[in-house]
Amino acid sequence: MRILPALIILTLISSAAIAAPNPDVQHVGELKNVLMKGEAGPRIWLGAVPKKNLFALGPLEYLKGEITVIDGKPYVSKSTRRGITVKKTRAARAALLVYANVPSWTAVTLPPSINTLKELEAYIPAAAAKAGLDVEQAFPFQVTGTFAEADYHIVRGTTKGLHPTSHEKSDFSVKNEAGTIVGFFSKIHRGVFTHADSTIHAHYVSANEKDAGHLDGFKGDSKNPLSLLLPSATP
Repeated sequence: MRILPALIILTLISSAAIAAPNPDVQHVGELKNVLMKGEAGPRIWLGAVPKKNLFALGPLEYLKGEITVIDGKPYVSKSTRRGITVKKTRAARAALLVYANVPSWTAVTLPPSINTLKELEAYIPAAAAKAGLDVEQAFPFQVTGTFAEADYHIVRGTTKGLHPTSHEKSDFSVKNEAGTIVGFFSKIHRGVFTHADSTIHAHYVSANEKDAGHLDGFKGDSKNPLSLLLPSATP
């Protein structure tokens, strides 16, 4: 009879390990509150988030720019009258930040037919399930390679408008540029860290580190297939 509790404990531990193949995705702030309730003030100091293997994204406080972190390297981008500035600093505060620490990734070739953000959004669940991830829970992803085109924007501050946090943004487009898309997929965080009509939130950073911002769309290069990177499932 004394053996039974030990067996139950071992079973619970094993079940917990099997049930959590995804990296732990955290978020501070909620998109719907930022946009609809005016909660655009500073919610988290980027320097307080563990840097090792960090992948993160979100808008700066008061929507004055964008924060993107790839493998611990921060990119804080702003749009000014003189153009884009990208600073590699952790001294930044976010109105919303979604992040995860991911030590290892598994790469798969993205089919050339995946050529838009919506197509990528539709493709990710099957690819993630095949890689052993739980698609009912949130997880980060990356897309790397040379993009025939990448469209992105940078928010540049709140303004008076229809919503409490109406804001202005600057749109940018680059062509035939190597870069990285970092994003988060979730079916259960619509309006939290993805928009209400989407299951992904993604940013783009060019390989030359001169472009960085919120991804609006992309086109692949059929001659140079892109790679989709998914977190290596936790055993």
